[in-house]
Parts: sequence; structure tokens; C-alpha cells
Amino acid sequence: MQHLKYLSAYPPELQEKVRRLIAEEKLGPYLADKYPRAHAVQSDRALYHYCSELKQEFLRVSEDR
Repeated sequence: MQHLKYLSAYPPELQEKVRRLIAEEKLGPYLADKYPRAHAVQSDRALYHYCSELKQEFLRVSEDR
């Protein structure tokens, strides 16, 4: 049985559905169909920069108040 690190808190039924999709090599197409618009954040580095920009933006706004 495959350990699903990021889904461990989800119900066993959902985890089993994901395992089945992985085994059938259908998880990628399933997610692409469910979420057709992909975002630009595709790496840990890009996610870090995106979060840093949000943090700077909202910290600047809170200082003005």
C-alpha cells in the first residue's frame, strides 16, 4: 500500500480513490480535467517567492493603518 503523505488526514475512502487513480495512471488526467487552469507556481522556489511577495504586500498595507 502506498503512503500518501499529503493526504494522510483525509478519509480512507478518498485515499483509496487516489491510490486507484495512481495505479491506473489516471490521476494526472483526472486533476487536469477537474482543474483545467494550472497556476504558474511549479516549484518550491517559485512558491517561496510568491509567498514572500504576498507577505511584503500585506505587511506594507498593515503598516499604513
